[in-house]
Parts: sequence; C-alpha cells; structure tokens
Amino acid sequence: MKLLLYEYSENPFEVTCDQESHGGGWTVVMRRNDGSQDFFLEWKNYKDGFGQLDNEFFMGMDKLHAMTASEPQELLVLLEDYKDDNRYQLYDNFKIGPESNNYTLESLGSSNGDAGDSLIYHLGMQFSTKDRKNDIDPTTHCAELFTGAWWYRACHKSEEQRRQADILESLDKKFEFLLGNSYPANCAESSKHNLLIRVPAYSAYPFEVTCDQESHGGGWTVFLRRNDGSQEFFLEWKDYKEGFGLLENEFFMGLDKLHAMTASEPQELLVLLEDYGGIQAYALYDNFRVGPECNNYTLESVGSFSGDAGDSLTTHEGMQFSTKDRDNDVWDGNCALKYTGAWWYRDCHWSAEQERQAAILEGLDQNLKAFVTNEYPANCAESSNSSNPLIRVPGYSAYPFEVTCDQESHGGGWTVILRRSDGSQDFFLEWKDYKKGFGRLDNEFFIGLDKMHALTAEKPQELLVLLEDFNGNQAYVLYDNFSVGPESNNYTLESVGSFSGDAGDSLTYHLNSQFSTKDRDNGITKGGCAKYAKGAWWYYNCHNR
Repeated sequence: MKLLLYEYSENPFEVTCDQESHGGGWTVVMRRNDGSQDFFLEWKNYKDGFGQLDNEFFMGMDKLHAMTASEPQELLVLLEDYKDDNRYQLYDNFKIGPESNNYTLESLGSSNGDAGDSLIYHLGMQFSTKDRKNDIDPTTHCAELFTGAWWYRACHKSEEQRRQADILESLDKKFEFLLGNSYPANCAESSKHNLLIRVPAYSAYPFEVTCDQESHGGGWTVFLRRNDGSQEFFLEWKDYKEGFGLLENEFFMGLDKLHAMTASEPQELLVLLEDYGGIQAYALYDNFRVGPECNNYTLESVGSFSGDAGDSLTTHEGMQFSTKDRDNDVWDGNCALKYTGAWWYRDCHWSAEQERQAAILEGLDQNLKAFVTNEYPANCAESSNSSNPLIRVPGYSAYPFEVTCDQESHGGGWTVILRRSDGSQDFFLEWKDYKKGFGRLDNEFFIGLDKMHALTAEKPQELLVLLEDFNGNQAYVLYDNFSVGPESNNYTLESVGSFSGDAGDSLTYHLNSQFSTKDRDNGITKGGCAKYAKGAWWYYNCHNR
C-alpha cells in the first residue's frame, strides 16, 4: 500500500504492512531477518531509508519522524529466533524528533511485553551513525564501537548490558552453527537453479547465486555471465570487489566471493562460449584459485586445461587483477584502460597469435552488429512485444537495451522515456544520472539523455505527455517533432514542433535551451534554476517551467 504524509512529502510512498500481528494494521518501519542487508551505514542512508520492502530494510528517519509527529503512534517490536520462538515489546507513545534535533528519541510511553525493554534507557538521546556521533560518551564513538546506528547514551556497559552482550554472543555462535548446517556451500550440493549458499571464508550469512545444472554434468556455480551487452563491465575496483549486475541476466559475482569459494576447497573452472549461430565451445581448468584482496586477487592457479575453446588463462597465471582505476599488470601502461576491461593482465603488447585472435574477434563483432541490426526493432512502434521489448538504436549502441512500451494510449506504439507516479524515485539527481538514466522500468524511471538523443536523432519523433491526477482526471499534450541534441551541446532542446492537446504547452518556451541539473547549470539565469526549482530541466529561466 501507499501512504501520504504531508509532513514528509506531497507525494505518497510505498510501505509494507503487518495485518496479522497483535490485531494487524501495523506499518512496518524496519525488518531484519537474514543478514542480506548491511545496516552499518551512514547518516544519509538512515535519513532516506535503505533496503528492499520485500526483504530487509529501514524506512528512513525522515518518514519515521513524519509518521510519529502527525499523530500518536504505538511501537511494536517483534523478535523471532530460528526455532520459531517469538517475543514482543509494545510501547504506547513512540515519537521521533526532526533532523534539526538529530532525530531525538522524544517519547516511548509505557512498555509491556516479554522481550525486555531495550529502549527506555536511551530516551531523550539523539541518533548516532558511524559518520555522526551524537552520544554522550566522552571517549568513544558508540556507533563505530558497536558497528550499528542507534540512540546511544554512552558506550560503557552496565552489568545488565554485559549480561545481554554475553547472551547475544552465545546466540551469534548458535546462529552461525545453524547457518553452517542449513545452507549448501555451492551449487554442486543442490539441484536448484537459484539458491542461497554459505561460504564461511566470505561471511557467516548466506548469499544468493545462480546455478547451471545442465552443462557438463551440472552443479556449477555461475560467477559471471555475459550475453547481450546490457551490463557495463568497464568498471572500477570496488565494483569487481563486491560484484555487480543481475543474476537473471548479465552479472559478475565479485572477487571477494570468488576468492572465498576457491580458497575453501579445490574448484574447477568451466568457461562456456556460444555465438549467435548456436555454435558452442568450452574450456575446463581443474584447479582454479584466486587470492585475497591483500594480494590483489592474484590468479594463483588454473591447473590443467582441456576443451575446444582455446586456453586464455594459463599465460596469466600468477598475475594480479587490474581494473581501469587500479593497474597491477607488468606493462608500462594500464592494460585495463587500453582494452577497456578488467582482467589478470600480464602485459599489453600482443603476440602474433593474439593479433590473429583479435582479427577473429573483430570479425565476430562485425557479424554481431549485423545480426543485432536485423534482429531488434528501433522503437516500440516497430515491436510486437506489448510490454518490455529489447530495442536497438544505432546512434546509441551496437547492442540492444530494454524499454517499456505504451500500446494503448493514442494509437499505441509509444516508447516510454519517463514515468512519475508515486514519488518512490528521487528525480533531484546529478548530470551523470540524467545522462545514463535511472529508476526501474516497472515503476518510476527516466530512460537517460544519451538514449533520448539517439532516439530523436535517428528519425523524426513525436512526444506525447500524459497527465493524470489522483481522481483519475486525465490530460495530454502532443508535440509532432521532438528532438534533443548530444551531450557535447548539453542535450539542447532542439525542436518540439507543433503543439496540440488539453494539458497546456510547457515546452515551447524552453526551445533551444540546454539541459540543467543541480550540479550543472546551463540556464541563462544566474544562481542555478535546477537547484532553485529542485528538478532537472531545459530551463530558459527560473520563473517559467
């Protein structure tokens, strides 16, 4: 469901509810259950909220303050262990102050329940995070000491707190034991295609992986997939350290996990290649091992090689991992920058064999470009997929990307470039965000100015703006020749064409204006219109939008 709190925003936001516990009707402000979400975060994270509503999350201090300031609220704390033993604590007048008062714990009211009162001691205290100390301990930063944000009074423990700490330590050991016996260590120990695994060398908590149960006998834990070019792989060290992408599409597991998996027991590495004609090849290494970060994730071992795809790893054995922002190869330059990709590079100069392979790859790339040119539509008007097709715009990329379509409004065939509906997505963002795009296609999003330029530069485009209020009243405006310039011209609004509709013309006034964001002001009015109006736009000046 969605809530509307005018103390927080004029737009509603999504929440999750508990309609079963203690009579139901509870708005859930925080959930912790499996350790998948990091809670040792900074002030800005706790201010805005973080995590996923369908798993572990925290609503955010601004929302929590608005909710408790609007009317009296009860707080229900529910605890459950892995044996399904339940406890609770109920406070009948819970209230949090505003950020200007560091979200002081202003009131709790009376308490009852069987979980024990862990809040009354902190009544009247301000909130602390690892980057903002508001406790009263003169010697220690409590949030750092206890690796968690809280309304800390002081860091020294009373005898009761020491007793509770001992209990928690004991429970943590039991929890780790339980995890160790509940989760497999890899896909070879399961027949599922997606599962939670636990690798003690990486974490006491499980993490999700995808499995290949068909190839070469099955049981393979997939740690990298590339198939359609939808995921950027020319990334930085921190990205390769932690992993990136989506398990159901293109992704990389992360070097920390890869090290932990290969350090825990001997592992084989299977590399599968398939072209767009369905021709397959493979390479198998029987002893693959990656070192820790302190050794720059050295490729410590690959073992013996077999297969028909060619051996592309043995020559790099013993090398450290390199990314565009961390050069660990033995060449004078940065191989990762030269080849726009992270790898265990030895050096960047090519042998005659490598030159031959490069020529083959270039030919394959040309074939791929020819293939995708004929395979994918250029927009939703050319697509038979009514919801989320892949389209290809040559001016943007040789590779396709996903869009969402509107096949109902005004004859259909519209490629949706922006959707705002419930206020769940922040649009007051920076230039880099508007350049690449942001949000989720199934909710609020912006396609990105690079894609918008490519779409409108390819051939003449119409722009349809649809508006609907919360009572279902609708209006529209149609421009018959919409065109946005390239980044080199700051995405100038080059053309809108003729206007029709009943929503009013809000674009013609800004024709030939350059795009502005809060960190890049391209308007004619000094002071930054995007900052003043709290939104990115083609501003002619700050008084008309």
